[in-house]
Amino acid sequence: MMESSSALDRIKCHMVGFQRDEFVVLKLPLVPGIRSRVPEGAMLTFRYLQRGRLVSFRSVVKHYAATPYSLLFLTYPKRFEQHDLRREQRFTCNFPATLHFLDRDYKGLLLDLSTGGCRFFFDDQAGPPPPNLRRGSKVRGEYRPPNSSSLEFQAEVASLEGYRTTRTVSLRFGEDDMPLPPDLADFLLETQVLLDRMYALGNEL
Repeated sequence: MMESSSALDRIKCHMVGFQRDEFVVLKLPLVPGIRSRVPEGAMLTFRYLQRGRLVSFRSVVKHYAATPYSLLFLTYPKRFEQHDLRREQRFTCNFPATLHFLDRDYKGLLLDLSTGGCRFFFDDQAGPPPPNLRRGSKVRGEYRPPNSSSLEFQAEVASLEGYRTTRTVSLRFGEDDMPLPPDLADFLLETQVLLDRMYALGNEL
């Protein structure tokens, strides 16, 4: 989302690419008055979501080209500010998993995991995902960490955002069901620390 001091509304844009320490290129919608909102030399604020965090940065407009595509060229940000939107630390993972819903089994992957919930990806090659899955639906599941036996959990559907296109669903564990053993938590924490270092070295965007 792009914000400027001269406009009260926010404009949704898409990142095309960037070169670290040099520039960022964004694609803007062709809305009325867009050119006047991005004059060369203007300082703009941008915000986006990344792995459960709200990231913001400020950049200076270098050039705007309306044709053949609506592209905005910016200076590379000097710093990024991050705010965690989740109550629990959520760890990135790729664990084979199975979800049980209405007497059927669905194969897939756990994409992230925390003490409060997880995100599950349905494998299309193993069959279509359930069409009657709803927010609040009760499910059971199991996942298999590396060099470990399967761990079971019970959960309910917390969010179906993007479910039809990405085949992913966000699940919330019950209050008494936190399937995150200490050794697995340590493994995920170490992995996440390394990922954060990798992003800090040039993959912030």
